[in-house]
This record gives sequence, structure tokens and C-alpha cells, in this order.
Amino acid sequence: MNKEEIAAWEPFLRRIALFAGLNAEDIRRIAQRLQALSLPRGSTLFSQGDESDALYIITSGQVRVVQMVHGVETVTAFLGR
Repeated sequence: MNKEEIAAWEPFLRRIALFAGLNAEDIRRIAQRLQALSLPRGSTLFSQGDESDALYIITSGQVRVVQMVHGVETVTAFLGR
């Protein structure tokens, strides 16, 4: 990511509650590590029980959270920007 792209992400990151208390340098460090990911509709981002390896920030679209409850796949949330 180039400097202009990093700078463009900084205001977006500041609006996220998790990052709200961070200083400008910390926000810049996070922005430098961002990697865009775009998935086709209906794709699985990760599955219940998978080892975590990333933090995902939804910038557009919607994510459906599905869990197995008593052996039945149940939608527990819809997440968006």
C-alpha cells in the first residue's frame, strides 16, 4: 500500500470504536498493515472452530454469522460497515 492509500484509511479507522483512543502513529501503523479482501456473495470467510489469524473490518456489504446450535445451522447476526 502506498502513502496515499494509507492516509485514506486513517480517517476510517478513527471512526471505529476499537481504535478511537489510539494516537495518530498507532493508527498509521494499523493502516500500513491492512490488506483488502473481497469475497463473492455466499463465500465462507472462516468457520466456527478455525484458529484465528486476522482481524476483519467490514467496509462494505454484509456478513452473515452462522453457528451450529443443537446440530442446526442458525444465523446469529448480520454484520455490516
